Amino acid sequence: MTEAVRALTELALSQNKVSRVEAETDPDNLPSKRILANVGFVPTGEVGEKGPRFVLEKKITVCGKEYRIIKLLGHGKGG
Repeated sequence: MTEAVRALTELALSQNKVSRVEAETDPDNLPSKRILANVGFVPTGEVGEKGPRFVLEKKITVCGKEYRIIKLLGHGKGG
């Protein structure tokens, strides 16, 4: 299951307009929380309809330093 979550997350983050992926899980579902942690998701501290929320943000490395992308700028009209 970890491989499937990782593959879907990588696919989503490879899209130009996606800078983060969010997930929710039942508060008592420890296996799901472990999978999210293994993939790199971190808790947001927020609780959604199903339970606690987790996020994985796109990162880039520049000159050996890692940076989070917090907003993607569009190009052209409406971007």
